[in-house]
Amino acid sequence: MSYNLQNKDYVFIPAGENQEAVSNLTTNLREKTIKLENNYKNKIKEIQDTIYTHQNDDNKLQLIFNKQKDLENQENLKFYQDYQKKQNDKIAQLSMQSNELQKKIYTPDFFKEQTYGTIKSLYGQHLSLTPINGANGLNNSYMINVNQSCLFNDKDNNFSLKKCDNNSLGQRFQLTPLYDEASYYSEFKEQPTQEIMKQFPFNIVKSNVSKGCLTDNNNTGISINECKSLEGQKWIGLKNTSQKCFSN
Repeated sequence: MSYNLQNKDYVFIPAGENQEAVSNLTTNLREKTIKLENNYKNKIKEIQDTIYTHQNDDNKLQLIFNKQKDLENQENLKFYQDYQKKQNDKIAQLSMQSNELQKKIYTPDFFKEQTYGTIKSLYGQHLSLTPINGANGLNNSYMINVNQSCLFNDKDNNFSLKKCDNNSLGQRFQLTPLYDEASYYSEFKEQPTQEIMKQFPFNIVKSNVSKGCLTDNNNTGISINECKSLEGQKWIGLKNTSQKCFSN
């Protein structure tokens, strides 16, 4: 007689001389099976506990690392912020001292006493000047000498070269010194930028007739344009002997 043992936890053993031996074998196999299952479950649990413990340790270590990194970043940021503030404060202090010193050096009276023979643009163009009577006083007017002639400007802002004539109003130009925020604002009705303040002192050269500003067009000649504090409209006065002609 045969039996299907699938899905069964016991077998029938017929009576006979081998019954006890078979019974003992079956009991022994069952005990080993139970022991093997328990060992398997215990091993699985041990492995799981080890993995979970390490994952937990890793997470804790990562949190500690992140916290330490954040602290270091905050310390570095504070250091650089403090350093930058000290630098900015120092620059501001030096700038203030420079402005105060500049105010003491450059005053309206200082420029009234100056008589220039040449002007130089920030682009490097040189033009010789001829002072007109009273140029070292309030009038401060000059004729601009170019190629043995003088620059002429009419009320419509047309300009040309003409024979120099002290009595020609169209040949008269006034140098207006700009040397601080107040003098700049008085001329343009706006505050100068930091870059412009670094360029102080300089002059703008105005036609007495059109009130336009002499402009160096950076290697393309000179012209007379509306005064807008352009780079080419900033001129430095030089106290050399005046010349009657100018050549490129």
